[in-house]
Amino acid sequence: MTDKISQLGFIGLGRMGFNMVSRLIDNGFKDIVVWNRSPDRIKEVVEKGGKGAQTVEELVGMLKPEPRKVVWIMLPAGTVTDAIFKEVLGV
Repeated sequence: MTDKISQLGFIGLGRMGFNMVSRLIDNGFKDIVVWNRSPDRIKEVVEKGGKGAQTVEELVGMLKPEPRKVVWIMLPAGTVTDAIFKEVLGV
């Protein structure tokens, strides 16, 4: 049996992250929740039909627990990614 991902959390709306989210929405994936340290990028995704979160904790809380919570982290490697990863897991 194959489970489809019906909802996605996405952290990091830089050049690559924003383009990926935009393509997902443009191709019919509407249940996407995003967070970015710059609120302007969040607004752009919301205008396209996504949902915005003000914090990582809020993003994780907005995701349905079933069948699973999926969070895609699109950040540069290093301490920033490590910190966000730990924050997601700690929620």
